[in-house]
Amino acid sequence: MPIGRLNNAIGTGAYVTVPGASGQASGPVATGEAVAITDVGIVPCSVTQYGASFVGFSLADAATGKPVAVTSMRGSIVEPLTEDGGPMTPNLPVFLSMTPGRVSQAPPPVTTGLMVLKVGVAISPTQMVLLTDFRVLR
Repeated sequence: MPIGRLNNAIGTGAYVTVPGASGQASGPVATGEAVAITDVGIVPCSVTQYGASFVGFSLADAATGKPVAVTSMRGSIVEPLTEDGGPMTPNLPVFLSMTPGRVSQAPPPVTTGLMVLKVGVAISPTQMVLLTDFRVLR
């Protein structure tokens, strides 16, 4: 699938936009949501919903049917939406959570077939470094 990479607005990494319907939001997407590219478009994802298709974090709000800019480059600094809305603890890992679009510093429970995906490390209460090479299946 062809993608375009450009420097993002804050200069901390890159973002991708996917041409056609698969690059459009299949429903509202909020800034900072963990997202996946699926056959229905870009959707918020979790360890139980489209986790294997996680590509990064939305760079801006996108309405249904609109293109979604996704921060996806390893080393990008992102401000993800957290599961509980609270601050993150710096220097601790960040995982894709059970809630679509959100992250957590607590790994999901150990369940047969459940994906555990470490997506980065917190560097402040609101920011994390995106690390795209820690995919683990349990």
